[in-house]
Amino acid sequence: MTDSTSPLSVPLFKRAWLASILTYIGLLVQGVGVAWLMVEIAEDDAMVAWVQSAIYLPLMLLSIPAGAIADVYNKKTVSLVGLTIAFLASLFLYMIASMGMATPLLLLSLCIMTGVGMALYDPAWQTAVPLIVPEEALPQAIGLRSMSQNLARAVAPAIGGVLVAWLGGAGAFLCATLFFTPFLVVLITWSYQPTPPRLPPERIDHAITTGIRYVANSPASRMVIIRGFLLSSLGIGLLALMPLAAKYLLKGESIEYGILLGAFGAGAVAAAKYLKPLREKMGAEIMVSLSSGALGLGALALALVPNLLVVSLVLVLSGMGWLTIYSTLNTSIQTLSPRWVMGRTFATYAAATTAGMVFGSLIWGEVTSRFGLQSALISVAVGLAIMAFARHIIPLPQGLLPGKYSEVEASHINIDLAITHRSGPICLQKEYRIAAENARSFYKAMQKMERLRLRNGAYNWSLSRDITDQTVWIERYHMSTWLDYLRMRERYTERDARTRDEAHSFLISNTETTTRYHLERPIGSVRWDENVIDNKLEKDVQKSVGLNN
Repeated sequence: MTDSTSPLSVPLFKRAWLASILTYIGLLVQGVGVAWLMVEIAEDDAMVAWVQSAIYLPLMLLSIPAGAIADVYNKKTVSLVGLTIAFLASLFLYMIASMGMATPLLLLSLCIMTGVGMALYDPAWQTAVPLIVPEEALPQAIGLRSMSQNLARAVAPAIGGVLVAWLGGAGAFLCATLFFTPFLVVLITWSYQPTPPRLPPERIDHAITTGIRYVANSPASRMVIIRGFLLSSLGIGLLALMPLAAKYLLKGESIEYGILLGAFGAGAVAAAKYLKPLREKMGAEIMVSLSSGALGLGALALALVPNLLVVSLVLVLSGMGWLTIYSTLNTSIQTLSPRWVMGRTFATYAAATTAGMVFGSLIWGEVTSRFGLQSALISVAVGLAIMAFARHIIPLPQGLLPGKYSEVEASHINIDLAITHRSGPICLQKEYRIAAENARSFYKAMQKMERLRLRNGAYNWSLSRDITDQTVWIERYHMSTWLDYLRMRERYTERDARTRDEAHSFLISNTETTTRYHLERPIGSVRWDENVIDNKLEKDVQKSVGLNN
């Protein structure tokens, strides 16, 4: 990619992308070192699979709060703090391994520390990318990120295998520590200048609730998240059981394990080159389904084929499938989400996929202990084959983009109360006049409006009809405070505007909607005693937030 619309034409993104390749190489080399060291010192084979759980458990638990933090606070600072934590975890791993102090519990604890750092870093950096590259280059930027991960996967296992065989786990951990450094330098030298918000920042707990509400009322986002969870819980079985398969089924050592992972990563890199034209030709849904089958084929080969070369060739196809699945799902969730909630939707998706990896690792480790390694791998293959047909039940959304922001609700409001940002609850009542013959079509359009209002922060939405005048319809919904309503006004996108316009298209000619704003239980506008001074009384809201835009 060398054209002017390529994200690589942006110097900062190019530096970050090149540094990220080293970061992912370091992370995977660290994983190879931990996995093989665990094989050597653990008394229970299931603990080898638990390494993946230890890494991904913090991502599962912290992704949603981290996404809210990424949306509310400085993205550079959050990214830097998260990556520094991962760097320190790798440094501690090197220290305990070089001193011969490694124990299974200590290895798992430092894997958890790495996961905590990545949980903070990932949503913040991902949601910073749209601020760096042009909007039309965002899908390519997301694809390049996936490519960097899998380019690292192609070379990291070989590096990790050589280092483990030559220097032991300490060599792998030292390499990881050094490879984290370039991205830290990029973040430190990044001159990030966030756009000053017009409104005060949300509280973290409130931001989390708002993000969950958005996802709950966004069917397209839910489909992507569900698919991500199911595919992760099955696909992680292939990676979690690979070191055991290398040792017991292929009678190998760390070098053979590195070859298997290298073949898997090489397939991912090969897929990255052809991903865009294939997606345009075949569509995202078909590609994800075929990729699920390719992952299942890899698990089946590990279980039944005792030949390293043949298994490696099959794993090339599996690696292609792995990249295709996650690149497609990552692109979908980020292009579906408006910028104000992108960190939280991506984090919810990340939490779901990592939850799948955590539970999948635990389940496949337990299945291995109870029924044997071959049975576990065959079960993984069967599950992935079934997922190849998931498009008939939980299809991926097609062609849905939020578009740019559009203040569809902006209008002059004559405020006749001394309300503040914290005044509430606020009840909005909108009146529509609809001809009787359009009632059914209007009702269906308003079902879309319900999801729009709820995912943008409203609650207690209702639609009623005047029994004395069949043309009058009343939409009513609540916001917790006046500040929440002002935030809602800034969240509307072009896609939301199209939904609004569809509902308004059924209005009787020469009529308009009328809106009333009610302050329920008027806390903040009436003091319990005239002598009480409200120290938190804010400036005139109409001036401070520009209601006359």
